Amino acid sequence: MELLVCNNCESSVLNSSNFCNQCGGRLKCKECKSALEKGAKFCGECGTEINAVVASNGQPNTFHYYKKGDEIRCDVGLSNEVGKEGLKSLIENITQNSYPHTFDVSPINNGANQIEHQLPIEEAKNLESKNEVSEEKSFVNLNSVNQDKKLIKYLHIDDLLHKRKLSEMEWILIFAFYEGGYGAKTFTYDQVRSAYLNKRKNDSRNRNFSGNWTGLRKTFFDTASEGVFRIEFDKVDIVSDFVLGTASGIIKGAYENSKSPTSKKVTKEKPATATVVKASKSSKQIVLEDFDVVKSEKKPSLQEVFDKFKPSSNKDVFGLIAYYICELSKTETFTAGNIDYAYRILKLTRKNSLVQLINNVKNETQWFEGIESGKWKLSRLGSVALEEMFRL
Repeated sequence: MELLVCNNCESSVLNSSNFCNQCGGRLKCKECKSALEKGAKFCGECGTEINAVVASNGQPNTFHYYKKGDEIRCDVGLSNEVGKEGLKSLIENITQNSYPHTFDVSPINNGANQIEHQLPIEEAKNLESKNEVSEEKSFVNLNSVNQDKKLIKYLHIDDLLHKRKLSEMEWILIFAFYEGGYGAKTFTYDQVRSAYLNKRKNDSRNRNFSGNWTGLRKTFFDTASEGVFRIEFDKVDIVSDFVLGTASGIIKGAYENSKSPTSKKVTKEKPATATVVKASKSSKQIVLEDFDVVKSEKKPSLQEVFDKFKPSSNKDVFGLIAYYICELSKTETFTAGNIDYAYRILKLTRKNSLVQLINNVKNETQWFEGIESGKWKLSRLGSVALEEMFRL
């Protein structure tokens, strides 16, 4: 009589048997009936996959998850005690339980164990209620933010042009803000230039646009991609407030930031005498007017010219700035606002009674001719004299 040895329990069984009469383990392939080798996962003859061995005195491990209405329950059937604690942790993760819980272990068929995990109905209700409130609150807050943004209403650009008196650099910034969807989108150099010159075109503004744009790129614009720009993220609100009229002097402030702390301290500590009030009133009458101070193929920058000649007196500083504007930048006239702008670019201490000081130099040297209050042009004598003084 031929015998086979069970690969599972090593009991001897008849050669004609397909299963072990002691442990129930499979002895032969269920397809071709060839004897199976110990530990084999597939039949060596036909390649059929061999099913996992299940003890005859047990049953396969089972796991059931129930959720009906407010009730959540997990039932786990185990053939022995192994893995029970690990499955408790698994159940907690599945149910995402963050509140007190209990586990009940009770016998099931054939001596196996059952782990039952049931959530209290009231706690389950509270959890679902919390989730709903949290989601609703998040949704409402998001809508609230969007509504706040939608509530902002900007004036039409034509109304701004009619009501506001600003420097050209400030106007270019505003046009960039409008062309960029109030800070939400990008824009290009040509797009902003076209919109700006369409409303404010003259020879001087056309000529100075490039220089003003360069100044804004240093302080307000970011590059989104090649040739495409946007308002810097942390300055969108600043520009928005400026357009709405709730903030002022944002470009002026950018240049003032380069001044030394000492000069600011002196300004703050000055007593409010009648003289100071008068000077302040005079300052308010001057509107900052920018001009092209950037180096190009045809001229150096204003800073380079100033550093080369280093003028010290009011007369020489006014003369150099007037020469730069009228001769090098090819602008017919200059204003007190231009001189004030140059002082800020060069980081010079701003002069009080600026118009009067320029007129004093005009009367002393005959370099300038008055056009109207706060506006001059170079005289023929001034062109010749300043050319000799500041020949490059």
